[in-house]
Amino acid sequence: MTEEELSPEEEQQLAQWLNQQGSYPKPDEKAGMFHFFNKILSTPDTIRVSNLTVEELDAVRNLKRAEIYCDLHKYDKVKEYFRLRSEIITSSALSRIGFLIQAAITTKKETKARLKTGEDKKSKWMEKKEQV
Repeated sequence: MTEEELSPEEEQQLAQWLNQQGSYPKPDEKAGMFHFFNKILSTPDTIRVSNLTVEELDAVRNLKRAEIYCDLHKYDKVKEYFRLRSEIITSSALSRIGFLIQAAITTKKETKARLKTGEDKKSKWMEKKEQV
């Protein structure tokens, strides 16, 4: 064995060391307003973010109960039917009265109002210090 070749134990130690080096904390995703609304629009299950009326809420609850029953008895095709029916109701409720767009615009207006109240003033650390 030459000096450049590694023994199996050394190769294993090197592999472990390299794996540990790659386990550093990753930065969080950007959590801006538009990222949030994009995430809502691209979610496959819209039941948690829908703007449901009382009647729609009852219908979705009954469909979910039927879906759970079908899951227990291994009726996969019927279960998928109930899941899709509830998804149709919850997806269409996102667009009621422009709910999602109205929420995005309201958030944008609130951000602008907050900036106009004085948070957009120049910071003082960039100003020249007065000599006393």
